[in-house]
Amino acid sequence: DAAPADDDRSLLARLLAPFCGRDGAHPTVDDQTERLRHLMADLIGNDAIARQAVRGVARKKGRLVSTATPGKDLKPAYRQVAALDEPVNRLKPRTLMTMRRAQKAGAIQVHVELPDEEIAALLDGPFAVPAGHPHPELVRAATEDALRRILLPAASIELVNERKRVAERALLPKFADTLRERMLAAPAGRVPVVAVAPGATGTARLLIVDAEGRPGRT
Repeated sequence: DAAPADDDRSLLARLLAPFCGRDGAHPTVDDQTERLRHLMADLIGNDAIARQAVRGVARKKGRLVSTATPGKDLKPAYRQVAALDEPVNRLKPRTLMTMRRAQKAGAIQVHVELPDEEIAALLDGPFAVPAGHPHPELVRAATEDALRRILLPAASIELVNERKRVAERALLPKFADTLRERMLAAPAGRVPVVAVAPGATGTARLLIVDAEGRPGRT
């Protein structure tokens, strides 16, 4: 197996030689190889099909992980989500909304992780290097870099936003009921209220509402 890898590096070195310094000066072959790998990773990371593939796997197998931001004081309400490690598809709506508030406040950092076996399955499956490719090592290294540096972070943002929309739809009726109760609650509490309504002819009417909100006689 060593011979094909050596041939791969030798061929790549010859291709990159015109872009390298003379007599070992920078940029060297290794420098240009690293730049090429980085460029290829950027191209793979911006591919819509690749993003969709990673997002689909992360949605099923990913775990949402949060960590406290160093040097940041945590409010009591945020402590429950400061060390979160839950499957993306099982996160409770209220927990997610609390996590989002903590993230916006800068109290925690959030990302989606994939198990190593899922990453390996992606590299050997939809992201596998085509058979007979002249530079398989370079392509695989670029693909793995794109997966960890670009595709997974992008999937984290997209999935968190997706789960946020689901949580909002689930919690909206409860929020609406709570708001309605507060808006319709008596401002002064459970006390009788007497009001004076002036009339157009110099008279006035007394309006009475008892402590239960029932109107009395006027």
